Amino acid sequence: MNEDNVSRIARESFSKTLETGPQTVPDIQEGFLSAVGNVRDLNVRLIAMARANTDAAFDFAREIAEAKTPSDLVQAWTTHATKQFDRLTKQSSDLTTLGQQFASTASEPVARRVS
Repeated sequence: MNEDNVSRIARESFSKTLETGPQTVPDIQEGFLSAVGNVRDLNVRLIAMARANTDAAFDFAREIAEAKTPSDLVQAWTTHATKQFDRLTKQSSDLTTLGQQFASTASEPVARRVS
């Protein structure tokens, strides 16, 4: 391509952007409102996860305090570690899914505009 073609394509692209700009604003607003909702959902889930983890820690502390033999301590520790690993695995999976949903939701207005 020569410089004239590149300049012409750039001008056409810029003109098209200026023409579609006002139509794009509502899509950007929709994306912003969706992002605000997503952040709210994320905060609610994070609080629920923190509560579950805190409850588990207190349950573990109670079990340790109630242990009468060393084998009770080992059993409490093993049970807690297994449950916590499973809980954290599920929470990680939930956060990954939530992140994917957020990305999909945030890009939806733009994708509609492009197509």
